[in-house]
Amino acid sequence: MTLPRATPAGRSLRIALGDIVPFRRHGPTVIYCLRTVTAIGVALYVAFSLQLQAPLSSVITVLIVANPVSGALVSKSVWRLFGTFIGASAAILLMAAFAQSPILFYLALSLWIGAACVFSTLLRFFKAYGAVLAGYTIIIVCASAFAHPETVFLSALSRLSAVSVGIASAALVFLLTSVRPPQRLADATQATIRGTAASLADAGGCFRQQAPPADATESAAAAMPRPGALPEAFYDSRGALLAQASGLVEIIEYAAADSYDVARRAGRLRAGAASLLGTLAALHPLHRRLHRSVQDTAQAEQAIAALGRYTAAEAPRHLAALAAAHDRLAESVERGHVAGLAELGAVERARDLLNRLHEAVARLSGQPSRTATPRHVRLRPYLDWPTALRNGLRGCIVTMLGCLFWYVTQWPSGPTLLSYLVPAACLLATNPSASRASIDFSLGTLLAIPASYVCETLMLPQITGFPLLLGCLVVVLLPGIWLQFHPRHGLRAFGYVVFFNAMISVNNPIRFDDIALVNGWLAFILGTAALVVVFRAVLPPNPARDTERLVASLGRATARLGGTRRPPPHEVWENLQLQKTLRLTQRVQAMAGPVRRDLIDSAFISVEIGRDVLRLRLLLHEAALASGERAAVQEALDAIGRIRRDPRAAARATATAATALSGGTGPTARRIAGLLHEVSILIDAVPDFLAGEAVTGLRRC
Repeated sequence: MTLPRATPAGRSLRIALGDIVPFRRHGPTVIYCLRTVTAIGVALYVAFSLQLQAPLSSVITVLIVANPVSGALVSKSVWRLFGTFIGASAAILLMAAFAQSPILFYLALSLWIGAACVFSTLLRFFKAYGAVLAGYTIIIVCASAFAHPETVFLSALSRLSAVSVGIASAALVFLLTSVRPPQRLADATQATIRGTAASLADAGGCFRQQAPPADATESAAAAMPRPGALPEAFYDSRGALLAQASGLVEIIEYAAADSYDVARRAGRLRAGAASLLGTLAALHPLHRRLHRSVQDTAQAEQAIAALGRYTAAEAPRHLAALAAAHDRLAESVERGHVAGLAELGAVERARDLLNRLHEAVARLSGQPSRTATPRHVRLRPYLDWPTALRNGLRGCIVTMLGCLFWYVTQWPSGPTLLSYLVPAACLLATNPSASRASIDFSLGTLLAIPASYVCETLMLPQITGFPLLLGCLVVVLLPGIWLQFHPRHGLRAFGYVVFFNAMISVNNPIRFDDIALVNGWLAFILGTAALVVVFRAVLPPNPARDTERLVASLGRATARLGGTRRPPPHEVWENLQLQKTLRLTQRVQAMAGPVRRDLIDSAFISVEIGRDVLRLRLLLHEAALASGERAAVQEALDAIGRIRRDPRAAARATATAATALSGGTGPTARRIAGLLHEVSILIDAVPDFLAGEAVTGLRRC
C-alpha cells in the first residue's frame, strides 16, 4: 500500500519540536490545537470577507469536522455537506408548506427530527452525522426566517455557504500541515493481530490444559470452568482487545476515504477485521478446557505464539506456519491418530482457530488465502431498532416541548431555545448511551455561559480589528479544543466549544444587546434542563430490558441455524452476533460483576455454538455418511432449531449424534463427531442463556 508522504511543513515542524521532552507527551494535542486554531482563523476571515450572515457558523463547522486523521476529516466533511443540503432543502419545503400554520409546522418539524434521530442511531460512523445534519439544519435555517418566511431561501444559502467555508478551511489547513504519513491503519492492524494472538496463546490459554481420560467425559464436563469464573483481569483484557478489534473497522473506513488503494481493498479489509473479531469469540472460560495432545497441537501453539510478533513484512511466513499447523492436525485425523470424542473435539477447535487466524491475516495483509476462490463478503450492520425508536421519540418530544413553550409564551428567545434543543437531541442520538451523555453534554453547554459572559462583556467591546477578534475567540475556545482529546471530558468539551459560538454575538456587523444576551443564556439553561428531563426521566434507559432483548436475539439467531436450509456465510452471521455482543457489553456495565461476566461469557459461547453449527452443516454437505449417521446428525440439527424451548434436549441430541458418528470410518465423519461433541458441551454450559432464562432477575439488579 502506497502511503502519501508528509509535507515539507510537517517534516520541519516535527524536526523542530521532536527533541523537546514535554512535546513528546503532549505533542499530538499541541499540533492538533495549532491546526484547529489556524483553520478557525482562515474560516472566520473568509466568512467576514464574503459578508456571510453568521460567520461563526463556519467556526462551528471547523470545530466539528477537525480531526487529526485526514480520512476521518474528509469523510465527516462530505457527510456534513450532504446532510446540510438535505436539511436546508427540507427547511425550505416545510416553511413554504406551513408558513401560516405554526402548529402544523411544529408537528412536521418534530416528526422530521424524530426521523433524523432514528437514522442517526441506526447508521454507523459519519453517515450517522449526515443524518444529524439533515435534522438540525432545519431549525438553524428557519430560526432566522420565522419572522419573515420569505427569506428562508436566503437563510438556507447562507447556511450552506458557511458550512462550505468551514469545510474548505479545515481541509486546507489540515491537509497542508500533515505531520507524518498516515500509517494508522497499518499500525492498528499489526497491534490488533499481535494482541489477539497473544491473548489466545497466553500461559493459561488455548492449548495448555491436560486432557482428561477419554472415558471421563461426563465428569470432565462437570468440572469445567463455568461462564464468569475467570479473574477480573481476564475480562478487562478481553474487553480492551474487543474494543481495539471493533475499532479497526472504523479505521478502515477513514483510510478508505483518504486512499484510493485502501478504498479498492476496503471490502477485503472489512472481512479481515470481521474474521479477526470472530477469532476473539473463542476467549471464554470453556475455551480453556481444550485438551493438550503434544504431538498434534504443539505446532499449532507455536504458530499462534509466533503470530504475537506479527509484522506485515513477515505475513507470508506467519500464514505458512498457520497453514502447516492446520495441515498437521488434518493429517492426524485422517490417519486415525486422534481417538476419542474429547480429542477429536479439541483438534476441531484448534483447526477452526487456525483457519480463522489464517483468514484474518491473509485478508488484512493482502496475501493469498487458502481458499481457491475468495468470496466477496458483504457484512451487515446490526440495526438496533428499539434503541433507535426510543431516541427518535426522545427527539420528537423534546422538539415539540420547545415549540409549544415558544408558541404559548411568545418568548423572543424561543428560536434560540429550539436552536439548542434540536441539535443537542440529534447529536445525542449518535451516542451509545444517550441518556448518560445528556448530562455531560449539558454540563459543557452550561460551562459555555460564563465563558460567553466574559467574552461578550470584557473582550469583544475592546476589539478594534480582526486579529483581536480572533485572539479573543482562541483564548476562550482553546481549553475546549484541548480537552476534546481527553476521553473523559471529550463530550463536555464538545458541547462547550460548539455552543459557546452560538451564545456570543459575532455577526456581520456586530450588534451588542444585553437583554438578548441574557435571554439567550436563559434559553440555553432551559434547554439543558429539558434535554436531561426528556432523556433521563420521560424516556429513561432500561438496561435490563435491552439486555433481555439482546440475549433473546442471540438465542434466536443460534436456533435459526439449526433449521435453515441456506445458512449465511459464517463471517456475516458471526460479525452480526458479535455486534450484538458488544452492545450487550455496554448495557451490562452497571450490573454486578458476577452477573456481568456470566452474561458476556455466555454470549461469546452462544456465538461459538453458532459458528460450530455452520461448520457442521458445511461438513454434512460434503460428507458421504450412512443413512443412519445422517439421520442422527439431522436430528441433532432439528434439536438445535428448538434450542430456545429445550436447550438440554439439544445438548443430549448432539451428544447422542456424536457417539453415533464416533466410530465412523471416514475422517469427515470423525470431524463431525468431534464438532457435535463440542456443541453438546457448549450448549450444556449455557442452557439458561439460550432459553432466555438467564436474564429473568435482571430487572432487580
